[in-house]
Amino acid sequence: MLPFNIQPLAQDEPSTSDDTVYIKDLPPQGCLSGIDLKFLIANLTHANGNPAANILDCINKIEIVRNGDERIFSMSGHELFQHYWVQDGKPPFHEFNGRNSEEAFVVFPIRFGRFMGDTQFGLNLAKASNVQLLIDYALNPVGDNDDGDPTGFKTGTTVINAMMHITPPDKTVPFQACIGLRQYYTHATTASETKRMDLPRQNPLLGMGVYNHKSGTSQSATVASLNLELNNGDKIPIRGNWYDLVRIQAQQIHDNNLRFLTLWTTGKTLDLLSNWIQSIQVRPMYNTPTNTAQNCIRAPEQSVTGGLLTMAAGPAIEIDLDASPVVTAAANAINQPYDMLVQSYPDRYVYLPMADKMNMTDITQPNLYSLIEAVVKEGTTGSATESLIVEELRAA
Repeated sequence: MLPFNIQPLAQDEPSTSDDTVYIKDLPPQGCLSGIDLKFLIANLTHANGNPAANILDCINKIEIVRNGDERIFSMSGHELFQHYWVQDGKPPFHEFNGRNSEEAFVVFPIRFGRFMGDTQFGLNLAKASNVQLLIDYALNPVGDNDDGDPTGFKTGTTVINAMMHITPPDKTVPFQACIGLRQYYTHATTASETKRMDLPRQNPLLGMGVYNHKSGTSQSATVASLNLELNNGDKIPIRGNWYDLVRIQAQQIHDNNLRFLTLWTTGKTLDLLSNWIQSIQVRPMYNTPTNTAQNCIRAPEQSVTGGLLTMAAGPAIEIDLDASPVVTAAANAINQPYDMLVQSYPDRYVYLPMADKMNMTDITQPNLYSLIEAVVKEGTTGSATESLIVEELRAA
């Protein structure tokens, strides 16, 4: 029999507040390999649905907290989506759905080992006085507007599903340690600045990541390069331009498909979660427009400015390949449901390994260095959101 069972921590549990911190106590016993966490919200029943919103915007932070103050795991929805897309070579299971009366969801695989079912690394719940799952979220946008064009998530429709990969209470696994993942630092960037961010020194380091994004602005404008520097630059084991590092990690991506179900609504923009777009396929879901253009495939292009598509009425469904790409639909197709498959690569996040994580060798020990820094040369456009993510080895 496999050492880990799959047991619900929260099974389709409603959280009726639209702006809160959801808290769930984990069991006091058992060895936990990880949690598959599903976050779901429904859209308004109005015909205009929720065309431009993304469920990731609603997730301020997902955390696993031990003994009241030790944040083993702590990241925002956007950071998590980009991190797992890079680490797993495929995006987290998702449905970015803006259609009326339907549901949007995302599933995050929160792991405390190298993989689900790892018998060497994980979290022993019996060694803590308490362990809690916290989800800080706020529906955005929510509810009906008073302008005659209501859009948004439907109030009171948040649902949490959390499935644990855990041993039975009477069985233990001799974990060597626990792998933690957390946002260590976040700030708004200053144009053309060289930003030096110290890494934490309390625990051995397996890796670090940098998330950088400003809505409607290309990555090449907001960030230029990223270095991992030791001892104030005496050693620089990793250095590179941002997009060179993005291209290296893109070689490990085996699934680059994101799916958006939306309604074409004039003037709305849709964030495609990447600037590096390969192609976009657009298909009507139910009602076929009378226009002859029923399907469009975007020609390959290295990047899309800001990752934003603007919905507008036009003579046909087409995609403009200029610097400000616009998806247009026949006038009779506005507010019709469309299925959009976007082939892209994650370029808002770069992960730098600091250990051989599979074999757990060559782990970076902070006490061997006077200083460990992530050094970012910011782009010519400031005010991007930038976060430093650290992956650490902690006590099991």
